Amino acid sequence: MAGGDAPLVAQDEELFEAVRDAVESPVVNALFNAADVVPLLLDEDRRVVAYGRKTLHRLGVGSQGAILGLRPGDLLECINSHHGPDGCGSSNACRVCGAARVIIESRGTQKPAEGECLMTVERDGRPTALEMQVKAVPMLLSGRSFTFLFLRDISDRKRLQLLERIFLHDIKNTVAGLYGWSQSLAAGQCADSAAAQTIFRLARRLTNEIAAQRDLLAAEAGELEVASEAVSTRKVLEELRQAFADSPALQDKHLELNPLANDVTIETDRRLLARVLSNMLQNALEASSKGERIEAGAISDGQAVTFYVTNPGVIDEKVGLNIFRRSFSTKAKGRGLGTWSIKLIGERYLGGKVGFDSAPGEGTRFWLSLNR
Repeated sequence: MAGGDAPLVAQDEELFEAVRDAVESPVVNALFNAADVVPLLLDEDRRVVAYGRKTLHRLGVGSQGAILGLRPGDLLECINSHHGPDGCGSSNACRVCGAARVIIESRGTQKPAEGECLMTVERDGRPTALEMQVKAVPMLLSGRSFTFLFLRDISDRKRLQLLERIFLHDIKNTVAGLYGWSQSLAAGQCADSAAAQTIFRLARRLTNEIAAQRDLLAAEAGELEVASEAVSTRKVLEELRQAFADSPALQDKHLELNPLANDVTIETDRRLLARVLSNMLQNALEASSKGERIEAGAISDGQAVTFYVTNPGVIDEKVGLNIFRRSFSTKAKGRGLGTWSIKLIGERYLGGKVGFDSAPGEGTRFWLSLNR
């Protein structure tokens, strides 16, 4: 049991048994089902002392096994609960946990508090995004402090919102470019060859944007197919440059390629690798200002090839702790799929390792390391 069980004395056990009976009563369960929430009663140490047995399945948690005594992150199998010495709440990333913030606020004010929690959990041995609406309600029972924590899975709603906003933002811009150039071509206001090339690039970008969303949906469902082939590192980087040649994000910025001195061939999925690198470069461009330099390149130590993209900006520590969570973004509301898809596709499907480094004076570097 992650985190261990909280020690109980006789009167505690009697109290908890009474609470469990109340939580699992038919009337209370009917209310929880009607509200579409998962209730957890936590003690002072945030350990579960009672829960809605019939509602846990909503969060992908079975009702079997040892649950009492677990903290929420341990119960839900948050990946960060494995990184701290005492499970949930003890890792560095737990400092920015939405559920923890709501519980702390509720206890501090002795009033209900609510918010959102973006969590990456283990499901069937793979990382899965879990997004929840969280509400904490403080309460006293027999002179002891408890917190009723209500969790609602909003992952599907958040996914739909993100896809809708991305389509409205990115695809609308590309379609507007296509329309404008087609209109100029039809009116004879530009050279046919120049217009044809621009329209082709815009159509290719639109196709890639739609394919990217399709791939992400398939990746999250565990259905993304991988087709490995021999891939040239130099050619991949050159194709990356070409893909962004007329990107609005590159306007007034400088993109430099730093390919390996000797071209290296690796076995990987060319399309998915391009998808990961494109997301890295897009994020770097959006984080950069006019006149700044962005570099994309690759290095090799003989056993692995590491692709990277750098930009001059520095990522705040708290932002860095959230960077690979789905729906988290420092940009406009409704963004936040880029870094999540980098991590998901780069590690789960390409079998590599994804990370980033950021420091004042050095800037930020996102990287993907693949074995040769």
